[in-house]
Amino acid sequence: MCFKIAYTPLSLSVKIRFMKHELMSILVCPVCKGKLELKTEQESNGEIISGSLYCPRCKVNYPITETIPNLLPPEKLN
Repeated sequence: MCFKIAYTPLSLSVKIRFMKHELMSILVCPVCKGKLELKTEQESNGEIISGSLYCPRCKVNYPITETIPNLLPPEKLN
């Protein structure tokens, strides 16, 4: 399994550059660390273009836009 990531040495942050089904085994809710449910709206060549990741515990949807999942906690989404 191979994932394309962007690495910024100064901030030591790793960002997911596209969403694939394989990531579901490692992604968790940023608040409760529970499992996320994938809801796909558009998919191409194995990449999820748009959709959402839903946490049933927190009842929060995290959007996937242009292949990038936004996993900011709810208070930072606005």
